[in-house]
Amino acid sequence: MKSQRMSVIIKLILSSIFILQTILFIYLLFPVDLNWMVPTYNQYLWISNIIGLLTVAGIGFVFYRLAKVKTSTSKEERNLWGVLIFFLPIVFGLIYVWYKDEKFN
Repeated sequence: MKSQRMSVIIKLILSSIFILQTILFIYLLFPVDLNWMVPTYNQYLWISNIIGLLTVAGIGFVFYRLAKVKTSTSKEERNLWGVLIFFLPIVFGLIYVWYKDEKFN
């Protein structure tokens, strides 16, 4: 059975998850006053937990797609992309979603 391509909607959803994670990461590196958006620290914790859960779900979906690959792509290359996405999903998650998934499938 041939693997199906990822639809544009799924790509946009995964991309928005990884972009939200990037924004949260940049905020942690360079904190600014966000009282206009998140008035309390408790609300910030809720938002960061939700973004974290969405990121884990996005990484899980990408891993599922990597495990489902049944083409001539070498196992070493798929394992490399799995490790890269696990450790740096902010960068390599977007690269995989938009470029590598069609190559692998």
